Amino acid sequence: MTETELVDIEGFIGNYEGTVKHRGRRKKIKFGTIIVATGFREIDLKGQYQYGVNENILSQTEFEEKIKKGTLKKPRNVVIINCVGAMDEKRPYCCRIGCGVSIKNAKLIRERFPDSKVYILYRDMRVFGKEEEEYYADVLKNYHVVVIRYPGDKKPEILLDKNNLREGSVNVKVYDDILGEELMLPADLVVLTVNTEGEVFTESLKNMLKIPADPGGFFLEAHAKIRPLDFATDGIYLCGAAHYPKNLVDSIAQAEGAASRAAIPIMQERMRGEGQVAEVDEELCSGCRTCESLCTYSAIEVKPRPDDTGHLVAVVNPALCKGCGVCAGACPSGAIEQKGFKTKQINVMVEALLAEV
Repeated sequence: MTETELVDIEGFIGNYEGTVKHRGRRKKIKFGTIIVATGFREIDLKGQYQYGVNENILSQTEFEEKIKKGTLKKPRNVVIINCVGAMDEKRPYCCRIGCGVSIKNAKLIRERFPDSKVYILYRDMRVFGKEEEEYYADVLKNYHVVVIRYPGDKKPEILLDKNNLREGSVNVKVYDDILGEELMLPADLVVLTVNTEGEVFTESLKNMLKIPADPGGFFLEAHAKIRPLDFATDGIYLCGAAHYPKNLVDSIAQAEGAASRAAIPIMQERMRGEGQVAEVDEELCSGCRTCESLCTYSAIEVKPRPDDTGHLVAVVNPALCKGCGVCAGACPSGAIEQKGFKTKQINVMVEALLAEV
């Protein structure tokens, strides 16, 4: 379903029910597993490198759109600036795909406009894999693209023509870290390779699904090596640029893996829950909601007791509970215990550990 937004979800693996909004209408749908593949977006460029002031300063996405539509005027000098909004205090991470995109588009410019000069300004040239490294070497050798490395504390500056800020050509001042001197490059087209971040709805989706995300808005897997496509919550999987910036080949490979993982529980008639789940003693439970607020897996819900007394008690959903024991340790009433780890058992273990030999 396109043009559709997930606004609410409840349930657990094999038994999810979500509310989606499609063109103003809400509809409930049932499903067994979830794959998060929300992608990424370019960061906001306002205030950087005179973006928005001069129409000849574009992002890589805008440049590709102009090439696609055939509206790009023939440039004489093109300067591509990499690492815009990357590897700084606000966003210390690399966009990962930027170097490959800049090399690809530099080649594209030289193919479309053979007389144009193309410069790539970079902090670190990070091309991934053998094929991309060979592609990079081929572009430098056969398409005569000039690469200039600048230090992180001396970022390039764009100087505009004061008499024609909007449409005039610009000069790019850059310190060449290899030559050890400052260069002035004339340019009638500047293309900015911009850092990326998670989609704008990452925060709401994170809270809805109870899944973690890093400060950049990218979702975090359960374990980078053991469970690279899974979240800690069963039945929810991850792929593509929602995980971190990656190219098309990597995204497809990860999507195939996530689809395989998501298909496994759907093909099974039954799912086995954790053996050592939490249990609640309703007579001791005060309904204080401490356990409910601390449960990472949303496995505890405080409800009225079925005896119509109005007394609230915590109810554990064994399908969601992972037996982590956080609720048992935090319960001020001692009403929650974990199977196999009763409070009396733990106390005896502690006493034995501390007893004099």
